[in-house]
Amino acid sequence: MKVRSEERKAREWIRSDVTLPAFLMGVPGVVAVIGALACLLGIARGDRLQALLALPIAIGLVWCTLGLWYAKEWARWTAAVLFGAGTVLQAAKLVRGDGFDAARLLEILFFLFWTVYFVLPSTRRRFARARGVRAARG
Repeated sequence: MKVRSEERKAREWIRSDVTLPAFLMGVPGVVAVIGALACLLGIARGDRLQALLALPIAIGLVWCTLGLWYAKEWARWTAAVLFGAGTVLQAAKLVRGDGFDAARLLEILFFLFWTVYFVLPSTRRRFARARGVRAARG
């Protein structure tokens, strides 16, 4: 009975630590892969060159998602860089004069929140704990 209780705790730790960030990276990645492939195969309209350039980035998002799910340190830093780039991109659009509205502000805050989350020492410890839990489960 004690083993089951420990396994349940381990699953809860892993879910609480990596599920949400992995979901936030994985869904856009999968959608982008499907969109790029649809464009390249002629199923959807769009710029084929842009789709060709977007495909490796989308595959990278999916790859990063797998790394986040397995609590890899490289994936945590990759996610921090990607969300940081999103913050800068949205802020640049604001500065460029695309207009200020609540949605733009929410986008900036969203990207900024996840950038900060991934670089926090507490997140590093959570990822390490999740890796330890996974290693212990074999």
